Amino acid sequence: SSNSNLSSYSPTSASDVTVSAGELTVDDNFSVKSMTVAPGAKLTLVSGKTLSVVGALTLQSNASATATLVDGGTISAGSSNVEQYLTSGRNWYVSSPVSGAKSDVLAASELHPAYSYDEVNGTLAPWPAITNTTTDLSVMKGYVVSPASTGVITFSGSLNTGAKSIDVSRTVGQLKAGFNLIGNPYPSYLDWDNATKTNLLTSIWYRTKTSGNEYTFDTYNSTGKVATSNGVKAVTNLIPPMQAFWVRVDKSLDAVSGTFAVNNSMRSHADNGSNGFKSKSSTATQPVLRLEVSNGKSSDQALVYFNASASNGIDSYDSPKLSNESASIPEIYTLAGSEQLVINGMKDMNQFTLGFTTRMADNFSIKASQFTNFEGGTQIILRDNLLSYEQDLTIADYNFYSDVTVNNETRFTVSFKAPSIATGINPETNNNVWITTRNGQLVVNGTKNNKTMLEVFNAVGQKVISRNLTDSTIELESKLVSGAYLVRITFEGKSVTKKVIID
Repeated sequence: SSNSNLSSYSPTSASDVTVSAGELTVDDNFSVKSMTVAPGAKLTLVSGKTLSVVGALTLQSNASATATLVDGGTISAGSSNVEQYLTSGRNWYVSSPVSGAKSDVLAASELHPAYSYDEVNGTLAPWPAITNTTTDLSVMKGYVVSPASTGVITFSGSLNTGAKSIDVSRTVGQLKAGFNLIGNPYPSYLDWDNATKTNLLTSIWYRTKTSGNEYTFDTYNSTGKVATSNGVKAVTNLIPPMQAFWVRVDKSLDAVSGTFAVNNSMRSHADNGSNGFKSKSSTATQPVLRLEVSNGKSSDQALVYFNASASNGIDSYDSPKLSNESASIPEIYTLAGSEQLVINGMKDMNQFTLGFTTRMADNFSIKASQFTNFEGGTQIILRDNLLSYEQDLTIADYNFYSDVTVNNETRFTVSFKAPSIATGINPETNNNVWITTRNGQLVVNGTKNNKTMLEVFNAVGQKVISRNLTDSTIELESKLVSGAYLVRITFEGKSVTKKVIID
């Protein structure tokens, strides 16, 4: 029930061994009657050693945790069983940890099919269905299953160990060309950073769920050691056991195929010390900006980070965007050329476009949820080009309204201002013009002549007032209802925009 070596217990071929907690290390050659590893417990076989199990070797799983096995030697067992706890009412992305498994493990049926992804037919028939219990489950292939009932499924067969690989494709002209759904073949965690990726991008994508029970994508970039956090669980370089995930063949190489290869040296147990993923020294100090858009119920992230080894174009520091294509989740992304990116590694702190998509009209907010390793006093300036309004995201979130819009790449830009640079963001004056409020009315002081234009926009972006100002002090006769407004004054080609609140 705690970290220990098997040699401490002197087991025999008549011994039933249960690892109820911690990590048990098989540090010599042993034969036992049975071996059971409880949910969350760990079994490690030292390199060059042999573990013989006369009866069953079972790795258990429950709603809280799953047992893991890392073997550097040889394991033989009368039967090997790997459990995985799944709940009904949702999709799960899984991969078999054993060879010889069939679709009966997934309880595939007409009512509850299991699916794989066919990149070659990604436009017309991307999701071939498995509706029987006799289809072979290919090692390292990803499957999507929606169980009829909550509980444990059990993979039985020879445990996957040693070198494994899978070939993947990129079919020009197909929807999501180059994206392939593959899986971790081991009953242990797999280190994506150290895996062999031939003609593949350095990114992986997980289909997961948010805290609001919405399907979303999370992305991890191996070069930059950064990841989004849209889902409930943190995403790192360690791929969970039996987890299916997305990879992409690198189109910049004009490759039509690629290979993902792994071996036992890339396997590990989870880090249960709650200290999280530690960045490697080369990336620990890189500036990272995490932007997040929300409609108050669901959110989506885009990451921009800066590394001297990155370029401002497409390279291994970047991760393409996989859209949720959900009406209930707004989305943001950045651009490198025409490529939409969820993670954008840049060399220089240049202004960039922030693309925006919503399939439902609503009120939204954009915030900088992470702003680390920048020079003290640096400002993140979000510009709403539709309203000619700028917001320093290091001070406050930006709230706005949008109708339905898909891939809007003109509304928002983001720039950086160092502390030594005067920002000019939302000044209250411009050419001696002041904008104030009095008793629910706007008061404008210091206007020059009838070439001065006043425009007032409400919270949903509608222009509610537009007029020339002729007097030096104007108290507008139009009384505004309570709420937030953007007021823009334009004179001689220069403009000032201020956000005002009418109580």
